[in-house]
Amino acid sequence: MRELAVCTIISKNYLPYARVLIDSFLRHNKGEAFVLLVDRVDGCFDPSAENFTLIEIEDLGEHIPEFKRFCFQYTLLELNTAVKPYFMEYLFKKYGLEKLAYFDPDILITGNLNELSGLLDSNDVVLTPHLTAPIEDDLKPGDLEILQTGAYNLGFIGLSAGQVSEKLLSWWQRRLHDNCIVAFEKGLFVDQRWIDLVPGFFDSVHILREPGYNVAYWNYHCRSVSSEGDKFFVNGKPSCFFHFSGFDPENPEPVSKYQNRYTIDSLPGMKSLFSLYSGLVQERGWAFTKKWPYAFAKFDNGVRIPSFARRLYLDMGKKGEQFGNPFSAGHDGSYYNWLNSPARKTEPSISRLLYSIYLARIDIRKAFPDIFGKDNGSFLAWVLSTCRKEYGLDEEFLAAAAEAGKGLKFKTNLYSNMYLRGTADYAYKTLLPVFQRNRTVWTILKKVNDSLPSSASIKPPSDMIRSVDVNELSAGTFGSNIAGYISAESGTGEAARANIRSAQCAGIPIALNNIESNSRQGDRTYSAFTKENPYPINLIHVNADQVTNFFRKNGADYFRNKYNIGFWYWELSVFPEEWLDRFALFNEIWVASSFCQEAVSRVSPIPVIKIPPSVVIDDTKKINRKRFGLKDGEFLFLFIFDFLSFPERKNPLALIESFKKAFRPGENARLVIKSTNSEKNPSLRQQLIDSAKGLNVSFIDEYLDKDDVHSLMAECDCYVSLHRSEGFGLTIAEAMYLRKPVIATAYSSNMDFMNVNNSFPVKYRLVEIEKDIGPYKKGNLWAEPDVTHAAELMRFVYDNKESSAECGRNASSDIKKNLSPAVCGGLILDRFKRITQKAEFSS
Repeated sequence: MRELAVCTIISKNYLPYARVLIDSFLRHNKGEAFVLLVDRVDGCFDPSAENFTLIEIEDLGEHIPEFKRFCFQYTLLELNTAVKPYFMEYLFKKYGLEKLAYFDPDILITGNLNELSGLLDSNDVVLTPHLTAPIEDDLKPGDLEILQTGAYNLGFIGLSAGQVSEKLLSWWQRRLHDNCIVAFEKGLFVDQRWIDLVPGFFDSVHILREPGYNVAYWNYHCRSVSSEGDKFFVNGKPSCFFHFSGFDPENPEPVSKYQNRYTIDSLPGMKSLFSLYSGLVQERGWAFTKKWPYAFAKFDNGVRIPSFARRLYLDMGKKGEQFGNPFSAGHDGSYYNWLNSPARKTEPSISRLLYSIYLARIDIRKAFPDIFGKDNGSFLAWVLSTCRKEYGLDEEFLAAAAEAGKGLKFKTNLYSNMYLRGTADYAYKTLLPVFQRNRTVWTILKKVNDSLPSSASIKPPSDMIRSVDVNELSAGTFGSNIAGYISAESGTGEAARANIRSAQCAGIPIALNNIESNSRQGDRTYSAFTKENPYPINLIHVNADQVTNFFRKNGADYFRNKYNIGFWYWELSVFPEEWLDRFALFNEIWVASSFCQEAVSRVSPIPVIKIPPSVVIDDTKKINRKRFGLKDGEFLFLFIFDFLSFPERKNPLALIESFKKAFRPGENARLVIKSTNSEKNPSLRQQLIDSAKGLNVSFIDEYLDKDDVHSLMAECDCYVSLHRSEGFGLTIAEAMYLRKPVIATAYSSNMDFMNVNNSFPVKYRLVEIEKDIGPYKKGNLWAEPDVTHAAELMRFVYDNKESSAECGRNASSDIKKNLSPAVCGGLILDRFKRITQKAEFSS
């Protein structure tokens, strides 16, 4: 049998991974080992001391057409993959190899590769598929994500010397020279997607499906891993190699940053493997190498090359040749100087780089349609705050914009002439319960209300503006004015109270500005309210749809000369275009979850920061079940919702359907649905009652004090939410805090704190909203939870009380660790410090 050689590709910060890979290969096999350094050694380590042959990418320079352009146009990930076929061809020719296997550096070889070597005696190409069985859950990655990245995982490929491999490598080089990019919209994912074509193009391609090869997070669902001593087995057979893609040796718990299906605790058979690999990588120098610089990260003048500038250069094609060496910044015709030159001579503050970013962003073009005219100042404010961080722009790319922005007041239009609209809003909401009883009057009122222009459509007078100079914040006393529905018994009210609690825990001085709402004003947690906002930072807990009403009631002076932050909830993946003007009132937006952050930041011209509300519940009291018609000894499933929060989104009908599937009427299980404001939707209330006939379902439809709500929650045995979408999922988090097993739709904001180790996520499919439902417009997407799966989980929790209780204990630990007032208060304090930066405040 001819000897098998192996190779890998790294930049020097990944040297420990290559060391571990080669160590593991040589422990179990004989053969030569090669490492390509897509970087420069720069004296950081001694190649002669390694147990492999090191080749620097510049040794391949004469084999890669337009070498400097090739290195410049790609990001680190792209370049490390684009060079693969050139490297493998180089090794075949220079070293006369007969069989060569490429492995990603984050692979650990755990057995001999004799079988693989034998396959290359009878085949020209060996590939491993990502999947050998379908993925049936809705976690990430699923079949769709795998389809987008490629059928075969190019963390491994085996080639045998000969005509087929020569033709394959030549074809692959031509494709990767200019098309090795991460661009899912173009159907490209670096070198990997191209290999989907290989089994059709070339003969003698073997697809290796044995479970012990290339074991990774994408195929754990059909791999059972066990160990005996220092040996590992997959599906009962000796393993060959494991792939630790996305694994962080310093934080092994998530398994991989590219997935949300597993944690280490959910893979008990692999705990020792993860521990072993983490230790090996750290022993081989990770703490030192991870900060080593990348040689191709900067122009020759030391300025970082933004990834966007690389892609812009790539898209130029042959036109980029005019600049010569793209890394060189010193000559007049350099690419660096071209990027920094004005896009238009009449407006030097906007460079070609900034203008190209602007053209690539439809959301920014909508927010600032006239950046060379009236929107210039606002656009530059975005550039100097959000854009510079988002695109990794060094100061040298911002000099002209910063010069133009000196002393700039970030001017924002506000709405002042809103009295007609505001009066109509007030009458509409105040008289609604009365007029609904008289259909004729109600119809007339609704027509009048609908005929008036919305607040957003009213243009402000030119003299009504709010301006803030962030530098002036240093002149004030440190602290925040927290505005919100502080007394309201609602989710937005609790958000305000949670942030008050967090701010107090962090020692931040605050003034409380209470706002009345349609919800009952029964919460007495805080009462020291004031109409003044003396501190330099306003934190306003009013959702986007109510922003103009807040302004109408409080006036422009509330906003003037303050740093204004809006705290918004939003429940869909697309933020409404009709609310885009609401950003104009704020310097930044805070949201409660990653789901909200993604939706809002996609269209926001200002920073969108995730600050979750803290969750804490005081000691609960024992409730009398008989008060609510509940029997002692029954196993209680609980769901809590407010009819004002749109029952179509909260989805209680699906919960009743799931309960019906899970339990027969005579069983000792009961579903309790606690609601408020059902009088606002009597037809749906009746529908719920009708659907529950004959079932062990109880309805509690009344306002309860917060302590009583928490006591009811503590009395239940399991909390269930089959929502279609959530802006945070407060009751879910509270139930988890109280150590309750939670069953909830595995979609939207609650997935920030839910996982398979601490709760029971419910499968779902995304569906279009069929008609407008309040702010949720037809055609948008939300989840349709799988009622059968929910029923199975309810049955499981009922039948497996001890394991479900363990899940509840994990939940409580996670919530208390990640959403405590101390943790969330620290996030707020850190953000306030960043806002004020070098300012020194008196107290």
